[in-house]
Amino acid sequence: MKSQYVVSTLSLLFVFAFGGNLLAQTIRIGAVSGIKGQTVSVPVTLTSVSSHTAALVRVQYNTAVLENVAAMSGPLMSNGHALDSYSPAAGRFDVAVYAPLGMPSFKAKTGTVFNLSFRVKSNAPSGVSPITFTTIGTPSLPAADLVGVTGAAVSPSTVAGSVRVLATAADKTWQLYP
Repeated sequence: MKSQYVVSTLSLLFVFAFGGNLLAQTIRIGAVSGIKGQTVSVPVTLTSVSSHTAALVRVQYNTAVLENVAAMSGPLMSNGHALDSYSPAAGRFDVAVYAPLGMPSFKAKTGTVFNLSFRVKSNAPSGVSPITFTTIGTPSLPAADLVGVTGAAVSPSTVAGSVRVLATAADKTWQLYP
């Protein structure tokens, strides 16, 4: 019994000492809902145990559901940060947030770095449309990356998001009389 306790304790110490850093930085795409024809704002958030000065995010989305993508600054960006975005192909969108002079770091270690704005197409099917991280087109670039205050690249874990397209009253039909 004692040896089992020692093994369990050592396992937990190993996870905290080594595995904890694997999950120390996470970039997450939010999950939102919207109706057809509406513009939705999808937050892209950072959760970190250390400070960062820059982030790269490359996403893929369904063009049959979403269109007119744009990126807008979030509350973590300071006045010294720039936001650049580029659509290399339909259904793909790359966003880079950085401080041109290498500083300052983001205002906090956790929060919304930027928001992705999409218009839900008026003919979009109801249901969930994923927004995922991608390396399509340039596999040599990461799907997501961070830069620490020392200038070192940090590979974060990623969590994909989505837009749930809700049915509108116009999508429903009722039979009022038999």
